[in-house]
Amino acid sequence: MKKISFSTSENLRKIKKGDTLIEVVGYVDQIFPAREVSGNKNVFKFIINNADGIRIQINVWDKEIHRIEPLIILNEIIHIDGCRAKEGNDYTKSQFKEYELVIENNTIVNNLGIFELEDQFDVSELKLVKISEISNYYENNKLPKFFKVQGYIKTVFAVKRKL
Repeated sequence: MKKISFSTSENLRKIKKGDTLIEVVGYVDQIFPAREVSGNKNVFKFIINNADGIRIQINVWDKEIHRIEPLIILNEIIHIDGCRAKEGNDYTKSQFKEYELVIENNTIVNNLGIFELEDQFDVSELKLVKISEISNYYENNKLPKFFKVQGYIKTVFAVKRKL
């Protein structure tokens, strides 16, 4: 698959609450089921990731849910054109709290393919980190965003979230 250019972290940080006609490209990182809020309003939320550390919550309200929800698939790369930024709050699900994006009735969402880490960069160039050294990298803020791990694990893992 051809490498797709995601929205850069620099461009995403330039977006301010109140901006309209925003265009973003990222992959669907997390999906929250549609639910009723504030009496008779419904909201569907999902998180997009630019594969560079920025995760942004996207909100879809009421009538737009039926149009948008079928397009949102975990790990699918999506292009969103024409959304609006609103101020983030304590309920914002992503770690990026500056704003949330809202799908409007004129917003266009296109699926561009499945996100494969190998398509974004050469996996053979990833830094090799030993399990025993991860805490040192982390404490010194030098842990790369993506890396290979080498080591042995003696415990059973529990699945928290399926990809």
